[in-house]
Amino acid sequence: MTDQLLDKHDVAARLKVSPRLVEKKCAKREWPFIFVARKYRFTEEHVEKIVALLKEQTVPHVPKLVARRASVTPLRDKTPPRLRKKLRAL
Repeated sequence: MTDQLLDKHDVAARLKVSPRLVEKKCAKREWPFIFVARKYRFTEEHVEKIVALLKEQTVPHVPKLVARRASVTPLRDKTPPRLRKKLRAL
């Protein structure tokens, strides 16, 4: 095992995600990391734990269901307000 620390760009490249996602997950304390010189750093063990977390969270593909509305809303009257007043007066 090497004691080399990886930065968010290295981890993002390994996981095939954006560095911004790595930063967000660390900021929310969802992924393990070490904070060195105000930057997120990762060991090989951290990367292994992150991969395990991602495998746990993976959800099988479920087809998206189309929600149906309970009732249909009436169409909005597009008649200009001035004309509407005149038509009511008639």
